[in-house]
Formats: sequence, structure tokens, C-alpha cells
Amino acid sequence: MSRKLDLNAGIGTGFSGNKFGLGTRYFVVPEHRISPYFGLNVVYSPGQRDISVDNNNTRLSSRPIGTLDVRPTTVVHLRSGLRWQPGKQPGRVGVLGTIGYGIRTSKPFRYTIYEGYEEPNSSTKLANRILFLPGGLELSMGLSIGLGQKMRE
Repeated sequence: MSRKLDLNAGIGTGFSGNKFGLGTRYFVVPEHRISPYFGLNVVYSPGQRDISVDNNNTRLSSRPIGTLDVRPTTVVHLRSGLRWQPGKQPGRVGVLGTIGYGIRTSKPFRYTIYEGYEEPNSSTKLANRILFLPGGLELSMGLSIGLGQKMRE
């Protein structure tokens, strides 16, 4: 697009399942070796089914009480960070440090409890939300490889 604005795409996986995303970043001073940026990404996750749930937060000594389904969902990520481009000459490679937050557009969490058992306790539910739900706080490092014009010229 331009040196200040890029388009990006990505794929990945996590505890909540596979992810596919598209986004954009705006670089404040793209001609510098270190440039702050702001970004927006939209990520789709088809979810994951039949995750075994117990009531102990441990898989070693307890029996499953049911399953957890992470339903398909879309997450909007708002991000900011720094891009560092190593080397003296203009390049196509940058290292990205990012902080951000992902906002879920739906409630993609559902328990199916086996007959004779009760819902998981609150600490188990909290642990499952932290571990399996997409979105939330992001702290990440990444690698940017430019396919268009060189980033610093």
C-alpha cells in the first residue's frame, strides 16, 4: 500500500483452535529503524469441540465431569507497538513488539456436563476462560517480511 500503511494476513493455532486473520498497521515514522505503529486485525476462529473438563484444574487425579466447546467466533484486535528494522540499508524485515487487546464479537463458550455431575466450580471456569477463550490481552513478538516496496528508503 504505502510505507506508512501495510496490509497483513496470518494463520495460527492456540488452545481455542485454529485462527485466520487479516489486518493493517499504520507506521508513524516508517523511514526510521525504530517506528511506533498502531494496528487493527480481524481474526476468525472456527473453535474447538469436546475439550475434557474436570473440577480440579488438574488432569492427573480427577475424572472428567463433562466437555467444553469453544464455538466459532470473530475477534477484533486493537494493537500498538514498535517495529525495529536491523541493518544499515533499507530492508524488508522487521521485528515487531506488540501490546493489544482482542474483543470477542460473540460468547463462544459452552459446557456439556455429564449426568450426575454439577457445573464446574468458579475457579475451574475462570481457568478455562483464561486458557481457552480467544481474545483478551496480547503481548507478542513477531517478524514482518515485506513483499512490496522496501520499508525504509
